[in-house]
Amino acid sequence: MTINLSHLIFRVTRKLNDIGIEHYDPKLTFEDLTESYNFIIQLCDYNGVTLTDLREESVKQCLVNLAVYYGYRTYTRLAERNLGTMPESSSLQVAYDLNTAKTCLEYLFGTKLNDDLSPQDLSDPRNPIDVTLGPSVLTDSDS
Repeated sequence: MTINLSHLIFRVTRKLNDIGIEHYDPKLTFEDLTESYNFIIQLCDYNGVTLTDLREESVKQCLVNLAVYYGYRTYTRLAERNLGTMPESSSLQVAYDLNTAKTCLEYLFGTKLNDDLSPQDLSDPRNPIDVTLGPSVLTDSDS
């Protein structure tokens, strides 16, 4: 499965239609889609599935929903910084977008998520990975 994130930009901006392009441009949309993609890969790793095991359109929908949440959250941060106050309905909109993304991800992975989107059931400890450190290529200039 190959997902071209740039093809999803319009779907995200369409859902963020109340935000003007002057406040949220396609570069920010692409960054939010990339962050969404990376988060979905982390959930794949956590659940022991590969992205290709999942239905492509469902993955795209979750990418869009999560990017909308990230996008509106970004917009409210910028608006607060630029205007000195958050838009009146922003907390409600962010909560709505978070819930939409959370529900989509729960259906996609069959895993319950907390409100911060972390998996609820952390009782299944993951196997640690052995790591060894080699010699450093950095040297102390005083030596």
